[in-house]
Amino acid sequence: MRAKEFLSEVFNSRPYPLKVEPDPSRYEQHLSAVTDDGRPIDIYLNYHWPADKDSRYIGVVFEVDETHEITGKGDALRILNTVLYAVTHQANELKPAYIALAADSLHYDSYRALAKRFGGQYQLLPTNQIPDMFTKHLRPGQDAGSLFILKRTDAAAAR
Repeated sequence: MRAKEFLSEVFNSRPYPLKVEPDPSRYEQHLSAVTDDGRPIDIYLNYHWPADKDSRYIGVVFEVDETHEITGKGDALRILNTVLYAVTHQANELKPAYIALAADSLHYDSYRALAKRFGGQYQLLPTNQIPDMFTKHLRPGQDAGSLFILKRTDAAAAR
């Protein structure tokens, strides 16, 4: 039951207002927001856009108050919804074949909400189906279980 309540809170929580930060790179977009108590939220969308359209993806990294850890300040759902909003907007516009995030056991269920946000456009890949282009970049101590990869259900439609 808690999982359903959690997802309901995620989808009903309004995101913090986002600001697009100037970035001279066409390969990354930096978005920022500020929590009600003044902590900065930084979202980095890294665009990996090879010629092969079926290999294009957006890598997502975000931090709150300069950390990737859960802060325990009580607004995790609103922060997650802010990240989901940013990712959803870019994915709907650019239609990448994949969306990639690093996940740990504390965040994994939260990231599953991201898959539902796309209404069937993306599916979560089981670890044994994650392409090598993602697993070859794992750091020591990481395995495919630490990756959260969403694949566009119609990758051929990616631009």
